[in-house]
Amino acid sequence: TAPVRVIPGGSDLEARGFTPLGYRYFCYSAHYRSKLNFTWDAMKAAQAGLDHLHSLIVQIEGDGTGELSEEYRARFHEAINDDLNVPAAMAAVWELIKSELPDPVKKATLFHMDQVLALRFDHAREELDLPPDLEEKLRERQAARAARNWALADRIREELAAQGIELEDTKQGTRWRRKRLYREPAPAAPAGAPA
Repeated sequence: TAPVRVIPGGSDLEARGFTPLGYRYFCYSAHYRSKLNFTWDAMKAAQAGLDHLHSLIVQIEGDGTGELSEEYRARFHEAINDDLNVPAAMAAVWELIKSELPDPVKKATLFHMDQVLALRFDHAREELDLPPDLEEKLRERQAARAARNWALADRIREELAAQGIELEDTKQGTRWRRKRLYREPAPAAPAGAPA
């Protein structure tokens, strides 16, 4: 595969629709002493994983200032202090998100962990580049579904899909996630071709 260029003002990663934090998250998938094999598919998976993580954090109630979970804080710090085992630390993050802890405790603990990870959990909404009226559209769609107005519900789903928001209807309600559009860069001009 082609090398990744990191140059001021842009890169192949950004040209293809990835974020710098997506690349950081990709790097967290392996221990720093291990070989990390870069592929575009692995980068897509990492970006999707980070976007999913950010979307879950946005949907957790609280402002991040509550009480910490001592159990998850200790597990996270144990992993970091074990020769900077970031993959194990990330496992603690995901287990915390899936836990049954109260939302304010989850969010405060996640924000604490992010002081080390620097994945901008406290700015997850901005990182996802969410439409400002997302919650309003979701409420409008929920009301349409309750009124059995399937045409309106489908139209709202399509509008959000056009903005890169994928919806999933569950028994607990509608969940959403950011779906990024990845681009292949324009092919380079052949050597000697006029510019």
